[in-house]
Amino acid sequence: MHLVLTDRLTCSRCGPTFGLILLADQLQERRVHEGRLGCANCRDRYEIHRGFGDLRPAPRAPFVTDDDADVTAALDEAERAEAVLLPALLGLSSGPGHTVLVGRAVRWVHALRAELPGDAEFVAIDPETRHWPESEGVSRR
Repeated sequence: MHLVLTDRLTCSRCGPTFGLILLADQLQERRVHEGRLGCANCRDRYEIHRGFGDLRPAPRAPFVTDDDADVTAALDEAERAEAVLLPALLGLSSGPGHTVLVGRAVRWVHALRAELPGDAEFVAIDPETRHWPESEGVSRR
């Protein structure tokens, strides 16, 4: 999870008025790999594990995790060809900035990152991304 993104996150219980405070245990090249986000209002904590921020509101059921799994979605040849068109369809030409992809759309995140020059940051919001390895330009939650 990119460090700048943590400044923009808010508490899922208290709403957008209350930002989250980061306590990073492992930080490398402006990316949080391990740590916690906390709300100063309700005192709830949100874990960051392997770069994935679990921001579900309480009560949170534990994720069934397999720390050795690498399930990055691979695009087939046709989808890779379509990925070249995605930046234009989304109105993206370069960074800096954050683009959020939710649910099934997260499969396009690595193709989009490869197509855009500069320091564009993508946020992939889907529980399945917790198994993805940390990669530059992609924050998972």
